[in-house]
Amino acid sequence: MRKLQKVTMVAGTFLLAAATGHVMQSVNPDSSVVTPRIFAGNTMPSIPATPAETPRVQLSKMTVLYNPPTQRIAQDIGVGMIPQMPVVEESGFARTKTTSCKDASLDLSLVPPGAVSVALSADCARNAALDIQDGSLKIAAHSDADGNWQGLLPAMQVESNISVNARGAPVASASLPTPEVSKLDRVIFSAQSGYGMHLNIYEKGAGFDGSGHISAATPRTPDTPLGGYMMRYKGPNDSEIEVYTAPVALSPVRMQIETEVTLANCGKTVTGSVRRVMAGKDQPASPVEIDMPGCEALGQFVVFPLSDLQDARTHEITQK
Repeated sequence: MRKLQKVTMVAGTFLLAAATGHVMQSVNPDSSVVTPRIFAGNTMPSIPATPAETPRVQLSKMTVLYNPPTQRIAQDIGVGMIPQMPVVEESGFARTKTTSCKDASLDLSLVPPGAVSVALSADCARNAALDIQDGSLKIAAHSDADGNWQGLLPAMQVESNISVNARGAPVASASLPTPEVSKLDRVIFSAQSGYGMHLNIYEKGAGFDGSGHISAATPRTPDTPLGGYMMRYKGPNDSEIEVYTAPVALSPVRMQIETEVTLANCGKTVTGSVRRVMAGKDQPASPVEIDMPGCEALGQFVVFPLSDLQDARTHEITQK
């Protein structure tokens, strides 16, 4: 179980349609208790009910709450069966289709549902910074002294078209059918490295540190039978990317961004973006902007709630 830490919430600006504001939360590091989450907006994501309710306080911009009353961490409510990841219909394997680098090869294979194993071999890109792109996802990598790189990517479309650039020039590209993507939902969160911003997922009513709590510290793997999973990457321009994937039938999935107050970000405005790919269909990216509290709040966390994953599908159906 992860060590519990103090958590503080301040107000900020979030441009997703269903966003409600920041949450301030404080955790006693010496016991398994936390304070109730207090929301700056008029609505809040649903959490399991507790026997004793604490009056909720509306926070104004840059308000910090100290020493509020405490309550126990909400536990998983254990509802229903966990939807399974889609079955891989074909093993799928593709070699390089196009290349501008002599003797370069880019091998793709379909592995756990919705994921693609990528293997690059390129003499012209030895010990080089790489840009690897599949549709709307672009990550940064680095080849070894022989020009090799291997990794696992979440397929972003039903036909994965993966390209590799090095030193600004194309090296190789290849395509592979990945039809299982149409049975998966994804959330892509990106932020500048050093901001300390991370995506946290709470599946099927899970509480903090419960079995359905997924984060960079507890990401699971793509072959998990427990629900969704998370993958992390370096992005372009010194950014960090976190990608959460779940079966389309998994519900409810509650999401939030958690940011620890550190010397690098205290008193500053930190930014990022959230994008959703629902059943293989891209939705526009939405920026996130959070005004961090001052350095007197070091070690505490700002908790910023996002709209539930299934809310995006409801909105999509409404728009049709």
